Amino acid sequence: MATVTAYVQSSRKFNAYEDNWVSIAGAGSTSANRLALSAGDTLAINYQSAAFASSTITISGFSASAFTSSADLSLSGVGQTVTKVTNAGISIDVQLALSFAFSYNDPDYGSGSTTASCVLYLRIGSPADSEPDAFGFFDASGVAPGSYGYSQAVTITGINVPVAVSATNGAQFSINGGGYTTSGSISNGQTLQVRLVSPANDSALTSVTVGSYTTPFRVFSADATPDSFVLGDQSGLPPFLTCYSQVVFVSGLAVTVTASVVGGGAVMFKNALSTPLTSTTVTNGDRLHLKMTTPATAGASVSCTLTVGSLSRTWTLTNSSASPANGIKIPLGGLPVKGSNIIALFGGRYDNWPKARNIAAYLRGSFYVPDIAENAGLPSSLPIRGQQFANTVQSFYKLGELAEAVLVVDSRWNPDTWVEFPPVDLSNYIGYGNARNNCDFKHIITRISGPSNTYVYTGADPTVFSPANKTAIVRVFVGRNQANMTAEYDVAMYAKFKYGAEPELVFVQRYKVEIFNSQL
Repeated sequence: MATVTAYVQSSRKFNAYEDNWVSIAGAGSTSANRLALSAGDTLAINYQSAAFASSTITISGFSASAFTSSADLSLSGVGQTVTKVTNAGISIDVQLALSFAFSYNDPDYGSGSTTASCVLYLRIGSPADSEPDAFGFFDASGVAPGSYGYSQAVTITGINVPVAVSATNGAQFSINGGGYTTSGSISNGQTLQVRLVSPANDSALTSVTVGSYTTPFRVFSADATPDSFVLGDQSGLPPFLTCYSQVVFVSGLAVTVTASVVGGGAVMFKNALSTPLTSTTVTNGDRLHLKMTTPATAGASVSCTLTVGSLSRTWTLTNSSASPANGIKIPLGGLPVKGSNIIALFGGRYDNWPKARNIAAYLRGSFYVPDIAENAGLPSSLPIRGQQFANTVQSFYKLGELAEAVLVVDSRWNPDTWVEFPPVDLSNYIGYGNARNNCDFKHIITRISGPSNTYVYTGADPTVFSPANKTAIVRVFVGRNQANMTAEYDVAMYAKFKYGAEPELVFVQRYKVEIFNSQL
């Protein structure tokens, strides 16, 4: 290591108009002209000149952070040199204080003492540099929403003191491969890596500051917005009806996303018919549909919201504003009311009328006549007279609702094959006996999800009222393109029936087909 010398001069007071002084000759005399040393060099201070050889200068301010010894030094005469060794591996500015004291006794000016001082300015090592060399981070693209996007690790250079690191917008950083944090300091030669959570849409930005230098880092989210889809609102529905949305075929995603349904007591099905869900993960190619029940009140609505990734759609079911009818009222007309009129409505055989042993079957609450409010005017005990049925309103009604029909098909054994649901005789769901055999039926498909050749088949035209349409058969064609896949389809259908000129009643029927492949 080198020895660097600072030179000191002093003078004494000779008369009342003069002052003592001490000063630095050359470099080190001002803060703008510091004496430069390298870390580990030796500082030499030489007493270059003085008014009297015996003048003493004291030197202080040797900090332990800058020098190997912090003891003061003194110069007692011209030509003398004292030394201090600087610490290795430092970069610091130092100020040393030099003080000069002198006593005098002069026949002309009398006696006394005076002092003087000055500062020696040093720069040991390089000056503090807190601005690193320029650096930047590459954007992180295609990051799943809610996941971290990471920058590359960069090496910080160009600083000679530790500097603070910070980042905005909730970003975290790792210094030299350590754990991720939101505060810390970094030294020259260490690495810095940043991470930031990807947003649901578009991008997120953070500003990273190292010392006095700031640079951005941006995370672009992967496409979590699927292609638009429609659930198919429905209206004019009866209360307490279980309904299904249109099937959503998920597409347009770049990453796996969460699908969820909230509201209306709705549940969701993914790729299969049997497991109700309120939340699941989906990706391109998955299928979703919803199930929800209409409310109890006429004219009321119920809604739910399906969210797939960042896209939400609302599905609404609205009841008919008219109260649903479970039955229609049928007057038998005026007198005379014949036994054949009663039998035609309630069932039985004409040749059994009016034998006493069979008359009792037409009492209210007996075999043919249900004990319901609409039949309150009919006799519940013998005798029975035809006029008791005259202009009396009976109820022609549905015995119950149709259950959802599900058909499971193994496409491994049924490619290019028609499959059909077991036939349903709608007349079995209608009371009264003989009257139900004189009903006319027709079928209206309200929605088909699946192959376009899924249809309702009966022996007659299913779209017009006919007694032949009381049996409905739903068929679906399993094509060869489904031989190595699974799929599901559904048909929503209204079955309307009426008795003569009386108002119509409606059954709502749902048919669902699940196709699977036993080889998969």
